[in-house]
Parts: sequence; structure tokens; C-alpha cells
Amino acid sequence: MNLTREQESKAQGHLIASACWGALSGVMVHDSSIIIIFATLLGAGETISIFTTSLQDLSICVLMIPLAYYAEAFGKRQLIVTSTWTGALLFLFTAAAPWFGSWAKAVLLGSLALYAISNCAYTAAWFPLLDGVVREEQRGPFFG
Repeated sequence: MNLTREQESKAQGHLIASACWGALSGVMVHDSSIIIIFATLLGAGETISIFTTSLQDLSICVLMIPLAYYAEAFGKRQLIVTSTWTGALLFLFTAAAPWFGSWAKAVLLGSLALYAISNCAYTAAWFPLLDGVVREEQRGPFFG
């Protein structure tokens, strides 16, 4: 992809905004006690409550390489768009878990697990997509 300096600068601004807004849900699921408290309020035991925050790391360990291959084979942009919409819906489904009564814990765990997979798919496609926007000599300052 050959972009002018102006297009690169604008695209990098969009990348930064995307990463900042996208990080909110990821941090809330992965590094926060909000989901642990939510699971506890739904009646989940200590093990399940703690397990909810490990789902993203587990999906990254198991699925990052296969999903990166999938992104290269079938399209990075398509995977990003699909995983973003899927992740947003799953995040809302997670919030709706209390409405499922006795199924609330299962809905919580299932939607968080699928959210973790969609977030992993997004990451697997996002970094390779940057190759066409951030020139090699700019990568250190851009990511720094």
C-alpha cells in the first residue's frame, strides 16, 4: 500500500483512536475486577470468577497463530470488521447475562470465551494491517 505522508498521518491518527477506544472493553475484561465482581454477583464460585479474566490470555496462547494465518489467507480487513462486530455483540451479551436467570453463569462464561476469541482474531489481523500504514522506520516511535 503506497500512501502519501498526509494519508499516513491521518491513518495513524485513526489507528491510535481505534486502539484507545478498543482497549476499554479489553482492559475491563482482562485486567479488571469488574468482571470478577460481576461473576460473583451472578453466583459464580471463586474459581469461575477468576477464570473469567484468564480467557483472553488462553485464547491468545492457543489461537493467535491460526488466526493470523486465517487473516493472511482470507483478508485482514474482513477479519477485523467481523471480529469487531462480533466482539461488540458478545460484550453486550455478557452484560445481559443476569436476564438469563439460572443460565446466567453459563451465558457469562460462554460470551466471555467467544469475546476473547473475537478479540484475539482482531489482534491477529490488526498488527499485520499496520504494515501498510506505518513505515518500518516509524514503527519504534509509533508503538513507543
